[in-house]
Amino acid sequence: MSDQTAVWIVVAVVVLVVIAVAVALFLRRGREGQARRADEMRSEAVAQEPVVTDAQLEARRKEAEAEIARAEAEKAEARAADAHRQAAQAEAVQEDTIRSADEIDPHVK
Repeated sequence: MSDQTAVWIVVAVVVLVVIAVAVALFLRRGREGQARRADEMRSEAVAQEPVVTDAQLEARRKEAEAEIARAEAEKAEARAADAHRQAAQAEAVQEDTIRSADEIDPHVK
């Protein structure tokens, strides 16, 4: 092996080592950047906690309002059903009165 070949081999090895070190540093910085970004995201999530808590409280309030509305609707339905029963009874009385009138009316037979 000539001296020139040995020099080229040494240069190639040095270049490969430099490239390997550069890649390692790049990957390390990338991981460190990702870790920093993850920390920032966690901080943002913690800062959002009051918003989440408020939203959960509002959801519970709305659910309670809905439950009250359901109960009121059930009462209104019961009142409507009662009114229908009373109307049916009034109609039956009216029909009985008409039948009775027809029974005694000499023109209806």
